[in-house]
Order: sequence, then structure tokens, then C-alpha cells
Amino acid sequence: MTPDSTPVIKGPFPPPESGDPGGTPAAGLGGDAVILHLTGPHRGSRQHLTEARALVGTAREAVVHFPVGADPAVGARHAVLVRGDGGWSVLEVDGQVYLNSADVPGLQGRETLVPGDILEIGTGGPVIRFVMQTANPPPYKSMKEAWRDCVDCARHGRGGLVRRFALFLGTLPGELLTRTSPRTRAVVGGAFAVLLVTAGALVAYGLRLESRIDAEEARSARVAEALAGLVGLAETDPELRGLVAELQEALTGRIEALEEMS
Repeated sequence: MTPDSTPVIKGPFPPPESGDPGGTPAAGLGGDAVILHLTGPHRGSRQHLTEARALVGTAREAVVHFPVGADPAVGARHAVLVRGDGGWSVLEVDGQVYLNSADVPGLQGRETLVPGDILEIGTGGPVIRFVMQTANPPPYKSMKEAWRDCVDCARHGRGGLVRRFALFLGTLPGELLTRTSPRTRAVVGGAFAVLLVTAGALVAYGLRLESRIDAEEARSARVAEALAGLVGLAETDPELRGLVAELQEALTGRIEALEEMS
């Protein structure tokens, strides 16, 4: 299979199902197995697994194919997804696969995948979700599903808290504006527009306030300079000395007020 024939289908995700490996002996059976790309070069796409074995990697014959050089964590024949009597399982070949953000690779003692499982292809590599597509899946994600996918993408990704938070913020707008229903997109788009307008107004107000403070500080500096020139004259005139003291006190209060505003 060539990269051009890799079945990467752009479009909305089907909703992932939850499952209990202890109470579902064949959780990976029934319906079509689907791989949802949460991160990586195919982020936002899905693949139907139509064969009993699906190679994952950068090799030309890979079904879950990643371009060579797109992510150094992915090997040529990284792993194989295999459909057996009990469901789907993952066999590591040239690389490692992390299940549900585990610290060590492998299925953690499990023999099969459960719908909703998160797989990280290599350390810090692309993150995909394994699901079983039910009949007549909804064409769009709900806001809850889009939010959950972004949270899972950030939570199961590698890196520190700042990097994960940045990943969450980077993926959420795209998910809400491209993977949800038109009505939801309109609501979210309107909310983002209001947020941008509000942020723009606050920035403009801050710039005007800063300009005003700069002008007031310049004016206060000129007044302080003039008062400094009157100090010598005020030494011989008690009335002028009192006036200068009052002006200096008022100027000090003005400067303190400007410092609080800034």
C-alpha cells in the first residue's frame, strides 16, 4: 500500500464509546474499528480498519501511515494492530506504544483494546484513539466530545504542564470551529468574536491610559522643575515659601496617584 492509498478520511469524528475491560470480554469486536488522530500530521482525521492486520508506521505499506520525517518518534514498522477472536490488540514491532498515558509501553497486562483507549505512538509521538463505530454515527461532535478530545490530547501528551496547556489551547478552537455542528460553530464563533472585541477594547483603553499617564508625568516633571527654581526665592519670603510647600505637597500626591494608575 502506498502513502497515496492510505485510508485517511478527513471529517468529523464518530463518538468514542466507553468500555470496561473486566465486564466486556470482546470489547474490541462489533462494528467497524476506527482510529481517531488526536495529534500528529493527520490530526482531526479518522481511519477505518478494514483488514485484520494494520501496520502502524512510516513504511509505504503501513495502513496507519505517518510521513517519513513528520515525527521522529514513529518508526518504519512501529507496531501492528491485529484483530483476533477476542478483539483488537497491539503488537509492538520496531517501536513502543503507550496505553492511556502509562509511563511504560505495552497494554499493561491487557490482551485487547477497549473502545476509547488512547495510544501514543512512540515517546512523545502522535496520539490516536481506538473506537468501535456504531451504526449511523452522528455527523458532528458535540461540544462535550470536542472538549474531551482536546483534554485527552493534552493529558496524554508528553511534556510539562505548560506544554500540555499550550497544546490544549492550540487544539480547542479548531475542534469547536471545524468538528461540531453548524449551529454550535455559530455560537462558538460568536463567543470568540465577542471575546476578541472585548480584548481589543481593553487593549485600546490600556494604550489610551498609558498615553495619558505619560502626558501627566511630563507635566508634573515640568512643574517640579519650576518649583525647584522657586525654592531659592522662597527662602526670603515666608508667604512664597508656604505657597511652594503647598504646591510641592500637591505635586507629590499627584505623582503618587499616577504611580497607582500605572
